[in-house]
Amino acid sequence: MTIYTFRLKGHLDPRWESFFDGFSITHQYNVDQQPFSLMTGKVIDQSALYGVLARMRDLGVDLISLQPEPHSEVPGSSPVDLSSSLDKSQKHQQHKKSDKQQQ
Repeated sequence: MTIYTFRLKGHLDPRWESFFDGFSITHQYNVDQQPFSLMTGKVIDQSALYGVLARMRDLGVDLISLQPEPHSEVPGSSPVDLSSSLDKSQKHQQHKKSDKQQQ
């Protein structure tokens, strides 16, 4: 489980906290006095992260940035290592290219 902070354009009403499974929503302004919201909460895994992003998309929320909190892993959980799946994907793409070239 990792804690994420989403930076959103404008001020998102705090009543959306329950819609986003208990994320906390705070309001701030950048140096140009443009409003933004910080939405912070725990995300169990990558699938749950995509679920949060899908909810934002469905609401039409403009995502400015997304940042995992350093050292927020909960003891007993392990981070997802995507490097091996990326290597497999790249090898698969190279294999498909070589197959097409041979045809």
